Amino acid sequence: MKLEQATAWSLLPILLLAILSVVTVPIYYHSFGPEMYALWFAVQTMTGSFGFMDLGMGVATGRFVGVAIGRGDFSAAREYWASGNVVNLVFLGAMAVAFGLVGSFGGAQWFQAVHFDHPVFLASVWASAAGLFVNYYSQGWQILLQAHLEFRWLSINRSLFSLLTGIGMAGLAWLFHNPFPSILFGVGIGILQLASLMWRAHHRHLMGPSVKYARWVRLREMFAYTGKTFLALISGSVLSSLDRWVLGRVAGATPFVSYNVASNLASRAQGLSVAVMGPIFHESSRGVGGEDIPRLADIYRRSFNLLAPIYILSTLWITFWQVPWLDLWLGPKLATEVSHVLPFLIWAATVSAISNISGAQLGALNLVGTGTLIQSISFACSGLLVWAGWQLHGLEGSAAGLLAGRFVLFFQDALIRRKIHVHSLETRLWKMAGAGTLLCWLTHWGGLFWASSGIWPIVVSLFCAGGLGFIGWVTRPNFRIHNSSP
Repeated sequence: MKLEQATAWSLLPILLLAILSVVTVPIYYHSFGPEMYALWFAVQTMTGSFGFMDLGMGVATGRFVGVAIGRGDFSAAREYWASGNVVNLVFLGAMAVAFGLVGSFGGAQWFQAVHFDHPVFLASVWASAAGLFVNYYSQGWQILLQAHLEFRWLSINRSLFSLLTGIGMAGLAWLFHNPFPSILFGVGIGILQLASLMWRAHHRHLMGPSVKYARWVRLREMFAYTGKTFLALISGSVLSSLDRWVLGRVAGATPFVSYNVASNLASRAQGLSVAVMGPIFHESSRGVGGEDIPRLADIYRRSFNLLAPIYILSTLWITFWQVPWLDLWLGPKLATEVSHVLPFLIWAATVSAISNISGAQLGALNLVGTGTLIQSISFACSGLLVWAGWQLHGLEGSAAGLLAGRFVLFFQDALIRRKIHVHSLETRLWKMAGAGTLLCWLTHWGGLFWASSGIWPIVVSLFCAGGLGFIGWVTRPNFRIHNSSP
Protein backbone atom coordinates (compact mmCIF):
# COMPACT_ATOMS: atom_id res chain seq x y z
CA MET A 1 0.00 0.00 0.00
CA LYS A 2 1.29 3.46 -0.93
CA LEU A 3 2.12 5.90 1.83
CA GLU A 4 -0.57 8.34 0.68
CA GLN A 5 -3.21 5.60 0.76
CA ALA A 6 -2.11 4.51 4.24
CA THR A 7 -2.47 8.11 5.43
CA ALA A 8 -5.96 8.40 3.97
CA TRP A 9 -7.10 5.15 5.58
CA SER A 10 -5.55 6.20 8.91
CA LEU A 11 -7.43 9.49 8.80
CA LEU A 12 -10.88 7.91 8.33
CA PRO A 13 -11.46 6.54 11.88
CA ILE A 14 -9.88 9.65 13.44
CA LEU A 15 -12.25 11.87 11.49
CA LEU A 16 -15.25 9.69 12.35
CA LEU A 17 -14.34 9.76 16.05
CA ALA A 18 -14.02 13.54 15.94
CA ILE A 19 -17.46 13.93 14.34
CA LEU A 20 -19.09 11.52 16.79
CA SER A 21 -17.48 13.26 19.73
CA VAL A 22 -18.78 16.65 18.63
CA VAL A 23 -22.28 15.47 17.69
CA THR A 24 -22.90 13.57 20.94
CA VAL A 25 -21.84 16.36 23.34
CA PRO A 26 -25.37 17.87 23.64
CA ILE A 27 -26.86 14.38 24.13
CA TYR A 28 -24.52 13.59 27.01
CA TYR A 29 -24.88 17.03 28.59
CA HIS A 30 -28.68 17.06 28.56
CA SER A 31 -28.89 13.39 29.55
CA PHE A 32 -26.49 13.58 32.49
CA GLY A 33 -26.96 17.16 33.68
CA PRO A 34 -24.02 19.40 34.69
CA GLU A 35 -23.06 17.53 37.89
CA MET A 36 -23.12 13.99 36.47
CA TYR A 37 -21.45 15.22 33.27
CA ALA A 38 -18.65 16.76 35.36
CA LEU A 39 -18.30 13.44 37.20
CA TRP A 40 -17.92 11.67 33.86
CA PHE A 41 -15.27 14.18 32.77
CA ALA A 42 -13.39 13.46 36.00
CA VAL A 43 -13.29 9.76 35.09
CA GLN A 44 -12.21 10.60 31.53
CA THR A 45 -9.42 12.86 32.80
CA MET A 46 -8.02 10.03 34.91
CA THR A 47 -8.41 7.57 32.04
CA GLY A 48 -6.48 9.86 29.68
CA SER A 49 -3.67 10.13 32.22
CA PHE A 50 -3.01 6.37 31.99
CA GLY A 51 -1.82 6.53 28.39
CA PHE A 52 1.46 4.92 29.52
CA MET A 53 -0.30 1.70 30.60
CA ASP A 54 1.66 -0.65 28.35
CA LEU A 55 4.93 1.17 29.18
CA GLY A 56 5.69 1.45 25.46
CA MET A 57 5.83 -2.32 24.95
CA GLY A 58 3.11 -2.29 22.28
CA VAL A 59 5.01 0.14 20.06
CA ALA A 60 8.31 -1.68 20.64
CA THR A 61 6.74 -5.03 19.75
CA GLY A 62 5.26 -3.63 16.56
CA ARG A 63 8.57 -2.09 15.55
CA PHE A 64 10.55 -5.32 16.03
CA VAL A 65 7.89 -7.45 14.37
CA GLY A 66 7.95 -5.12 11.37
CA VAL A 67 11.74 -5.25 11.12
CA ALA A 68 11.72 -9.05 11.32
CA ILE A 69 9.05 -9.28 8.61
CA GLY A 70 11.09 -6.90 6.46
CA ARG A 71 14.04 -9.29 6.77
CA GLY A 72 11.81 -12.24 5.90
CA ASP A 73 12.45 -13.82 9.32
CA PHE A 74 8.90 -14.86 10.25
CA SER A 75 10.12 -17.10 13.09
CA ALA A 76 11.71 -14.09 14.80
CA ALA A 77 8.56 -12.03 14.17
CA ARG A 78 6.48 -14.66 15.97
CA GLU A 79 8.95 -14.70 18.88
CA TYR A 80 8.93 -10.92 19.20
CA TRP A 81 5.16 -10.88 19.17
CA ALA A 82 4.75 -13.71 21.69
CA SER A 83 7.32 -12.17 24.06
CA GLY A 84 5.74 -8.74 23.91
CA ASN A 85 2.25 -10.19 24.24
CA VAL A 86 3.11 -11.98 27.51
CA VAL A 87 4.60 -8.86 29.06
CA ASN A 88 1.70 -6.75 27.79
CA LEU A 89 -0.86 -8.99 29.50
CA VAL A 90 0.98 -8.76 32.84
CA PHE A 91 1.62 -5.01 32.64
CA LEU A 92 -1.90 -4.14 31.51
CA GLY A 93 -3.55 -6.30 34.15
CA ALA A 94 -1.47 -4.72 36.92
CA MET A 95 -2.00 -1.19 35.60
CA ALA A 96 -5.77 -1.69 35.28
CA VAL A 97 -5.94 -2.69 38.96
CA ALA A 98 -3.70 0.26 39.85
CA PHE A 99 -6.01 2.61 37.95
CA GLY A 100 -9.04 1.30 39.83
CA LEU A 101 -7.33 1.79 43.20
CA VAL A 102 -5.91 5.22 42.40
CA GLY A 103 -9.22 6.37 40.96
CA SER A 104 -11.26 5.05 43.86
CA PHE A 105 -9.16 6.72 46.53
CA GLY A 106 -7.06 9.49 44.93
CA GLY A 107 -9.66 10.61 42.39
CA ALA A 108 -12.38 10.71 45.00
CA GLN A 109 -10.26 13.09 47.08
CA TRP A 110 -9.08 15.27 44.17
CA PHE A 111 -12.07 16.05 41.96
CA GLN A 112 -14.87 18.18 43.34
CA ALA A 113 -17.43 16.68 40.94
CA VAL A 114 -17.00 13.20 42.47
CA HIS A 115 -18.91 14.11 45.64
CA PHE A 116 -22.14 14.53 43.66
CA ASP A 117 -22.67 10.73 43.48
CA HIS A 118 -19.81 8.70 44.94
CA PRO A 119 -21.23 5.19 44.21
CA VAL A 120 -21.69 6.02 40.52
CA PHE A 121 -18.14 7.38 40.43
CA LEU A 122 -16.68 4.19 41.92
CA ALA A 123 -18.65 1.97 39.52
CA SER A 124 -17.54 4.12 36.57
CA VAL A 125 -13.89 4.00 37.68
CA TRP A 126 -13.77 0.19 37.82
CA ALA A 127 -15.67 -0.15 34.54
CA SER A 128 -13.14 2.25 33.00
CA ALA A 129 -10.31 0.15 34.46
CA ALA A 130 -11.66 -2.86 32.56
CA GLY A 131 -12.06 -0.68 29.48
CA LEU A 132 -8.44 0.49 29.71
CA PHE A 133 -7.22 -3.11 29.80
CA VAL A 134 -9.33 -4.11 26.80
CA ASN A 135 -8.47 -1.00 24.76
CA TYR A 136 -4.71 -1.17 25.31
CA TYR A 137 -4.55 -4.91 24.75
CA SER A 138 -6.50 -4.34 21.53
CA GLN A 139 -4.00 -1.63 20.61
CA GLY A 140 -1.24 -4.25 20.71
CA TRP A 141 -3.14 -6.37 18.17
CA GLN A 142 -3.78 -3.31 16.02
CA ILE A 143 -0.04 -2.57 15.97
CA LEU A 144 0.61 -6.19 14.97
CA LEU A 145 -1.76 -5.81 12.01
CA GLN A 146 -0.18 -2.46 11.10
CA ALA A 147 3.19 -4.23 10.98
CA HIS A 148 1.57 -6.43 8.33
CA LEU A 149 0.35 -3.25 6.51
CA GLU A 150 -3.32 -3.98 7.18
CA PHE A 151 -4.24 -0.27 7.14
CA ARG A 152 -7.36 -0.61 5.02
CA TRP A 153 -8.87 -3.47 7.06
CA LEU A 154 -8.00 -1.74 10.34
CA SER A 155 -9.54 1.52 9.18
CA ILE A 156 -12.83 -0.16 8.29
CA ASN A 157 -12.79 -2.16 11.53
CA ARG A 158 -12.09 0.85 13.75
CA SER A 159 -14.65 2.98 11.93
CA LEU A 160 -17.45 0.43 12.30
CA PHE A 161 -16.75 -0.26 15.97
CA SER A 162 -16.34 3.46 16.71
CA LEU A 163 -19.71 4.14 15.13
CA LEU A 164 -21.35 1.33 17.09
CA THR A 165 -19.72 2.45 20.35
CA GLY A 166 -20.55 6.13 19.90
CA ILE A 167 -24.21 5.59 19.03
CA GLY A 168 -24.72 2.94 21.71
CA MET A 169 -23.10 4.92 24.51
CA ALA A 170 -25.06 8.06 23.65
CA GLY A 171 -28.30 6.07 23.52
CA LEU A 172 -27.69 4.52 26.95
CA ALA A 173 -26.82 7.92 28.37
CA TRP A 174 -30.19 9.22 27.14
CA LEU A 175 -32.02 6.22 28.62
CA PHE A 176 -30.33 5.94 32.04
CA HIS A 177 -28.99 9.48 32.70
CA ASN A 178 -25.92 7.83 34.18
CA PRO A 179 -22.40 7.32 32.75
CA PHE A 180 -21.90 3.81 34.19
CA PRO A 181 -24.13 1.90 31.67
CA SER A 182 -22.50 3.81 28.80
CA ILE A 183 -18.99 2.95 29.99
CA LEU A 184 -19.97 -0.70 30.50
CA PHE A 185 -21.40 -0.84 26.98
CA GLY A 186 -18.15 0.57 25.62
CA VAL A 187 -16.22 -2.19 27.39
CA GLY A 188 -18.46 -4.84 25.86
CA ILE A 189 -18.00 -3.50 22.34
CA GLY A 190 -14.26 -3.26 23.00
CA ILE A 191 -14.19 -6.99 23.79
CA LEU A 192 -15.95 -7.76 20.50
CA GLN A 193 -13.46 -5.61 18.61
CA LEU A 194 -10.54 -7.35 20.35
CA ALA A 195 -11.97 -10.70 19.25
CA SER A 196 -12.17 -9.47 15.64
CA LEU A 197 -8.55 -8.28 15.72
CA MET A 198 -7.33 -11.58 17.13
CA TRP A 199 -9.33 -13.49 14.52
CA ARG A 200 -7.83 -11.41 11.70
CA ALA A 201 -4.27 -11.84 12.97
CA HIS A 202 -4.68 -15.60 13.31
CA HIS A 203 -6.69 -16.19 10.12
CA ARG A 204 -4.61 -13.98 7.81
CA HIS A 205 -1.12 -14.03 9.35
CA LEU A 206 -1.09 -17.12 11.60
CA MET A 207 -0.36 -14.95 14.64
CA GLY A 208 -2.11 -15.85 17.89
CA PRO A 209 -1.24 -15.29 21.57
CA SER A 210 1.51 -17.91 20.98
CA VAL A 211 2.85 -17.82 24.55
CA LYS A 212 5.07 -20.84 23.89
CA TYR A 213 7.18 -18.79 21.45
CA ALA A 214 8.12 -16.17 24.06
CA ARG A 215 11.89 -15.75 24.45
CA TRP A 216 13.79 -13.79 27.10
CA VAL A 217 16.43 -12.72 24.58
CA ARG A 218 13.73 -11.05 22.47
CA LEU A 219 12.43 -9.20 25.51
CA ARG A 220 15.90 -7.84 26.29
CA GLU A 221 16.16 -6.48 22.75
CA MET A 222 12.78 -4.76 23.01
CA PHE A 223 13.30 -3.36 26.51
CA ALA A 224 16.11 -1.11 25.28
CA TYR A 225 13.80 0.42 22.68
CA THR A 226 10.89 0.60 25.13
CA GLY A 227 12.88 2.84 27.45
CA LYS A 228 13.16 5.46 24.72
CA THR A 229 9.40 5.70 24.27
CA PHE A 230 8.27 5.42 27.89
CA LEU A 231 9.06 9.02 28.86
CA ALA A 232 7.31 10.25 25.73
CA LEU A 233 4.21 8.29 26.75
CA ILE A 234 4.35 9.76 30.26
CA SER A 235 4.57 13.27 28.82
CA GLY A 236 1.82 12.64 26.31
CA SER A 237 -0.62 11.16 28.82
CA VAL A 238 -0.04 12.46 32.34
CA LEU A 239 1.33 15.93 31.63
CA SER A 240 -0.99 16.61 28.70
CA SER A 241 -3.96 16.25 31.08
CA LEU A 242 -2.44 18.54 33.70
CA ASP A 243 -4.74 21.46 32.86
CA ARG A 244 -7.85 19.34 33.49
CA TRP A 245 -6.41 17.93 36.71
CA VAL A 246 -5.85 21.48 37.94
CA LEU A 247 -9.35 22.65 37.03
CA GLY A 248 -10.89 19.49 38.43
CA ARG A 249 -9.37 20.45 41.75
CA VAL A 250 -10.10 24.19 41.89
CA ALA A 251 -13.24 24.61 39.74
CA GLY A 252 -16.82 23.56 40.36
CA ALA A 253 -18.93 21.35 38.12
CA THR A 254 -20.16 24.06 35.74
CA PRO A 255 -16.75 25.62 34.88
CA PHE A 256 -15.19 22.15 34.65
CA VAL A 257 -17.82 21.02 32.15
CA SER A 258 -17.52 24.19 30.04
CA TYR A 259 -13.75 23.87 29.84
CA ASN A 260 -13.88 20.18 28.98
CA VAL A 261 -16.45 20.65 26.22
CA ALA A 262 -14.23 23.28 24.60
CA SER A 263 -11.12 21.17 25.23
CA ASN A 264 -12.78 18.12 23.65
CA LEU A 265 -13.58 20.07 20.49
CA ALA A 266 -10.05 21.51 20.32
CA SER A 267 -8.34 18.16 20.92
CA ARG A 268 -10.43 16.48 18.21
CA ALA A 269 -9.42 19.18 15.76
CA GLN A 270 -5.77 18.81 16.76
CA GLY A 271 -5.98 15.02 16.45
CA LEU A 272 -6.61 15.24 12.70
CA SER A 273 -3.00 16.42 12.23
CA VAL A 274 -1.72 13.11 13.63
CA ALA A 275 -2.65 11.39 10.35
CA VAL A 276 0.10 13.28 8.48
CA MET A 277 2.84 12.56 11.03
CA GLY A 278 3.51 9.07 9.63
CA PRO A 279 4.19 10.23 6.06
CA ILE A 280 6.32 13.14 7.34
CA PHE A 281 8.32 10.75 9.54
CA HIS A 282 8.94 8.19 6.78
CA GLU A 283 9.78 10.79 4.12
CA SER A 284 12.15 12.54 6.54
CA SER A 285 13.76 9.23 7.53
CA ARG A 286 14.64 8.64 3.90
CA GLY A 287 16.17 12.09 3.75
CA VAL A 288 18.21 11.39 6.90
CA GLY A 289 19.37 8.08 5.46
CA GLY A 290 20.57 9.85 2.33
CA GLU A 291 22.01 12.80 4.28
CA ASP A 292 19.79 14.99 2.12
CA ILE A 293 19.16 18.11 4.23
CA PRO A 294 17.52 20.05 1.35
CA ARG A 295 14.98 17.26 1.08
CA LEU A 296 14.17 17.59 4.80
CA ALA A 297 13.72 21.33 4.35
CA ASP A 298 11.42 20.73 1.39
CA ILE A 299 9.32 18.29 3.42
CA TYR A 300 8.99 20.79 6.26
CA ARG A 301 7.98 23.66 3.96
CA ARG A 302 5.42 21.68 2.04
CA SER A 303 3.97 20.06 5.14
CA PHE A 304 3.72 23.48 6.76
CA ASN A 305 2.01 24.88 3.68
CA LEU A 306 -0.47 22.00 3.83
CA LEU A 307 -1.37 22.10 7.53
CA ALA A 308 -0.98 25.75 8.52
CA PRO A 309 -3.58 27.25 6.11
CA ILE A 310 -6.21 24.65 7.04
CA TYR A 311 -5.77 25.18 10.77
CA ILE A 312 -5.31 28.95 10.71
CA LEU A 313 -8.32 29.64 8.46
CA SER A 314 -10.53 27.19 10.38
CA THR A 315 -9.47 28.68 13.71
CA LEU A 316 -10.14 32.20 12.48
CA TRP A 317 -13.64 31.16 11.47
CA ILE A 318 -14.29 29.50 14.84
CA THR A 319 -12.94 32.53 16.72
CA PHE A 320 -15.27 34.96 14.98
CA TRP A 321 -18.29 32.75 14.39
CA GLN A 322 -18.40 30.42 17.40
CA VAL A 323 -21.42 32.00 19.12
CA PRO A 324 -24.25 31.22 16.64
CA TRP A 325 -22.93 27.71 16.03
CA LEU A 326 -22.43 26.99 19.72
CA ASP A 327 -26.01 28.16 20.32
CA LEU A 328 -27.20 25.77 17.64
CA TRP A 329 -25.02 22.93 18.90
CA LEU A 330 -25.24 23.22 22.70
CA GLY A 331 -28.12 25.54 23.49
CA PRO A 332 -27.82 29.13 24.77
CA LYS A 333 -26.81 28.43 28.39
CA LEU A 334 -23.90 26.04 27.84
CA ALA A 335 -22.92 27.81 24.62
CA THR A 336 -22.37 31.09 26.47
CA GLU A 337 -20.09 29.42 29.00
CA VAL A 338 -18.10 27.49 26.37
CA SER A 339 -17.67 30.57 24.15
CA HIS A 340 -15.58 32.27 26.84
CA VAL A 341 -12.80 29.69 26.56
CA LEU A 342 -13.09 28.07 23.11
CA PRO A 343 -11.02 30.68 21.18
CA PHE A 344 -8.04 30.22 23.52
CA LEU A 345 -8.23 26.43 23.39
CA ILE A 346 -8.71 26.22 19.62
CA TRP A 347 -5.65 28.43 19.03
CA ALA A 348 -3.68 26.24 21.45
CA ALA A 349 -4.75 23.20 19.41
CA THR A 350 -3.60 24.95 16.22
CA VAL A 351 -0.15 25.60 17.68
CA SER A 352 0.11 21.95 18.78
CA ALA A 353 -1.15 20.62 15.44
CA ILE A 354 1.37 22.61 13.41
CA SER A 355 4.17 21.60 15.82
CA ASN A 356 3.43 17.96 14.93
CA ILE A 357 5.43 18.59 11.74
CA SER A 358 8.62 19.29 13.67
CA GLY A 359 7.66 16.58 16.16
CA ALA A 360 7.61 13.96 13.39
CA GLN A 361 10.95 15.18 12.05
CA LEU A 362 12.50 15.01 15.53
CA GLY A 363 11.85 11.26 15.45
CA ALA A 364 13.48 10.89 12.05
CA LEU A 365 16.51 12.87 13.27
CA ASN A 366 16.80 10.65 16.38
CA LEU A 367 15.96 13.55 18.71
CA VAL A 368 13.02 11.91 20.50
CA GLY A 369 14.42 12.85 23.91
CA THR A 370 14.70 16.49 22.92
CA GLY A 371 11.12 16.54 21.70
CA THR A 372 9.90 14.87 24.89
CA LEU A 373 11.73 17.46 27.01
CA ILE A 374 10.26 20.40 25.08
CA GLN A 375 6.74 18.97 25.17
CA SER A 376 7.04 18.21 28.89
CA ILE A 377 8.09 21.80 29.58
CA SER A 378 5.15 23.04 27.50
CA PHE A 379 2.65 20.85 29.37
CA ALA A 380 4.11 21.78 32.75
CA CYS A 381 3.99 25.50 31.92
CA SER A 382 0.42 25.10 30.72
CA GLY A 383 -0.62 23.42 33.98
CA LEU A 384 1.05 26.12 36.09
CA LEU A 385 -0.43 28.93 33.98
CA VAL A 386 -3.89 27.33 34.06
CA TRP A 387 -3.76 27.47 37.86
CA ALA A 388 -2.42 31.04 37.85
CA GLY A 389 -5.04 32.09 35.28
CA TRP A 390 -7.81 30.66 37.44
CA GLN A 391 -6.61 32.69 40.41
CA LEU A 392 -6.39 35.87 38.34
CA HIS A 393 -9.38 35.69 36.01
CA GLY A 394 -11.35 32.50 36.50
CA LEU A 395 -12.06 30.15 33.62
CA GLU A 396 -11.02 32.55 30.86
CA GLY A 397 -7.71 33.12 32.63
CA SER A 398 -7.14 29.35 32.76
CA ALA A 399 -7.79 28.98 29.04
CA ALA A 400 -5.42 31.86 28.26
CA GLY A 401 -2.81 30.19 30.48
CA LEU A 402 -3.08 26.96 28.48
CA LEU A 403 -2.50 28.86 25.24
CA ALA A 404 0.50 30.70 26.71
CA GLY A 405 2.07 27.39 27.75
CA ARG A 406 1.77 26.04 24.21
CA PHE A 407 4.03 28.84 22.91
CA VAL A 408 6.97 26.78 24.24
CA LEU A 409 6.44 24.52 21.21
CA PHE A 410 7.76 27.34 19.00
CA PHE A 411 11.23 26.44 20.33
CA GLN A 412 10.77 22.93 18.93
CA ASP A 413 9.89 24.35 15.52
CA ALA A 414 12.84 26.75 15.67
CA LEU A 415 15.21 23.90 16.56
CA ILE A 416 14.12 21.78 13.61
CA ARG A 417 14.21 24.70 11.16
CA ARG A 418 17.74 25.50 12.29
CA LYS A 419 18.92 21.89 11.86
CA ILE A 420 17.45 21.52 8.38
CA HIS A 421 18.24 25.10 7.31
CA VAL A 422 14.74 26.49 6.87
CA HIS A 423 15.43 30.15 7.57
CA SER A 424 12.12 31.63 6.41
CA LEU A 425 8.66 30.56 5.32
CA GLU A 426 6.69 31.75 2.32
CA THR A 427 4.98 35.10 2.78
CA ARG A 428 1.78 33.98 1.04
CA LEU A 429 0.75 32.19 4.23
CA TRP A 430 0.77 35.44 6.17
CA LYS A 431 -1.05 37.26 3.35
CA MET A 432 -3.67 34.52 3.39
CA ALA A 433 -4.03 34.80 7.18
CA GLY A 434 -4.44 38.58 6.90
CA ALA A 435 -7.07 38.26 4.18
CA GLY A 436 -8.89 35.60 6.20
CA THR A 437 -8.90 37.79 9.32
CA LEU A 438 -10.29 40.74 7.36
CA LEU A 439 -13.03 38.60 5.80
CA CYS A 440 -14.00 37.14 9.18
CA TRP A 441 -14.09 40.56 10.79
CA LEU A 442 -16.21 42.15 8.06
CA THR A 443 -18.74 39.30 7.91
CA HIS A 444 -18.83 39.04 11.70
CA TRP A 445 -19.81 42.67 12.23
CA GLY A 446 -22.07 42.57 9.19
CA GLY A 447 -23.88 39.57 10.65
CA LEU A 448 -24.30 41.33 14.00
CA PHE A 449 -25.65 44.40 12.24
CA TRP A 450 -28.15 42.48 10.13
CA ALA A 451 -29.53 40.27 12.88
CA SER A 452 -28.48 39.60 16.44
CA SER A 453 -30.22 36.22 16.58
CA GLY A 454 -31.99 33.70 14.37
CA ILE A 455 -30.81 32.16 11.12
CA TRP A 456 -29.04 35.14 9.56
CA PRO A 457 -25.80 34.84 11.57
CA ILE A 458 -25.62 31.18 10.51
CA VAL A 459 -26.10 32.11 6.85
CA VAL A 460 -23.46 34.85 6.99
CA SER A 461 -21.00 32.56 8.80
CA LEU A 462 -21.44 29.95 6.05
CA PHE A 463 -20.68 32.67 3.51
CA CYS A 464 -17.56 33.50 5.51
CA ALA A 465 -16.52 29.83 5.62
CA GLY A 466 -16.90 29.61 1.84
CA GLY A 467 -14.81 32.75 1.44
CA LEU A 468 -12.06 31.29 3.60
CA GLY A 469 -12.13 28.12 1.54
CA PHE A 470 -11.75 30.21 -1.62
CA ILE A 471 -8.78 32.07 -0.10
CA GLY A 472 -7.16 28.76 0.80
CA TRP A 473 -7.77 27.40 -2.70
CA VAL A 474 -6.36 30.47 -4.44
CA THR A 475 -3.20 30.43 -2.32
CA ARG A 476 -2.76 26.64 -2.44
CA PRO A 477 0.81 25.45 -3.01
CA ASN A 478 1.94 22.30 -4.79
CA PHE A 479 1.81 19.72 -1.99
CA ARG A 480 3.76 16.98 -3.76
CA ILE A 481 7.04 16.27 -2.02
CA HIS A 482 9.98 16.00 -4.39
CA ASN A 483 12.18 12.93 -4.59
CA SER A 484 9.71 10.79 -2.64
CA SER A 485 10.45 7.60 -4.54
CA PRO A 486 12.52 4.96 -2.74
